[in-house]
Amino acid sequence: MRNKLLSVLAVVALGLGLAACHQGPAQNAGEAVDHAATQASNAVGNATGANGPVEKAGQKVDNAVYNAKHS
Repeated sequence: MRNKLLSVLAVVALGLGLAACHQGPAQNAGEAVDHAATQASNAVGNATGANGPVEKAGQKVDNAVYNAKHS
């Protein structure tokens, strides 16, 4: 009897696992949000990276402050 119960539970668990693989609207929406977040993260990284516009602006400010102090 116990083996039969375990077999039934295993089949139910397998069925639930397979049902979770189906991509419904919630799954698609979640993937779209993930994709948008990745793109936003990449855009911020590009803007603030070693050669991005924010870094270049910071270097110009640093140079201006240095020149002002040593002039």
